[in-house]
Amino acid sequence: MNKMGIRNLIRKIFCLSLVITMIFSMTSNAFANEIDTKEFNVFSKDEVMQLKPYIKVESGLYKFDSYKAIKDGYNSDMVEGQKLYLENLNNEAKLGNIFITSDLEIITKNNRSLQNMYRSCPGKSTGIKQYWWGYSRYANDCESKRIVSDLNTAAAAGTMAGGAAGMASLIFPGAAIVAGGAAFDAGYWWLVATRIDANNKGKGVYIEMTWALLFDITPQ
Repeated sequence: MNKMGIRNLIRKIFCLSLVITMIFSMTSNAFANEIDTKEFNVFSKDEVMQLKPYIKVESGLYKFDSYKAIKDGYNSDMVEGQKLYLENLNNEAKLGNIFITSDLEIITKNNRSLQNMYRSCPGKSTGIKQYWWGYSRYANDCESKRIVSDLNTAAAAGTMAGGAAGMASLIFPGAAIVAGGAAFDAGYWWLVATRIDANNKGKGVYIEMTWALLFDITPQ
């Protein structure tokens, strides 16, 4: 084999190794317990939950000591995001759409449209629950498959109408999103779809989402 042939062979081997590395990396990320928070500059549920001691309820509204939270060393972006989300919840409470209990829990009124998008799906499912940190829902097998299909279709077509909020609404209709949409490109939503699909063992999944768009997905 001449020098040119050797160079071409080396180039092909190098390219193949890059492809294998990329595939391994994508697979590892897709099946991780949580999406890499550093990669997408979001905050995990565990991180957000650390702000609970700074939150209380007065006269049916959340009161957040954001000044003390920042003084105690918590990330200022996370604190600001939590503050904005609680302000949104307080507005909902003032409108009568939700009721905030003294132990920080949220009771959703019947007139609020946090409902299941996939009502035509057979099987048992539950409605969306809202918390001071975000949202949760059980999606049965049919609903999980439709969510995956909708996320993949929207991401592939580049039709992420409404940015991050629009994509999140495919999973949690009516959810209030604080995180900026710029960091959440098609790759992020493909990853979310992959994790839902991987965790759906034919019985559906349990999905949790913080106000900052960090998802945790477990099998039912």
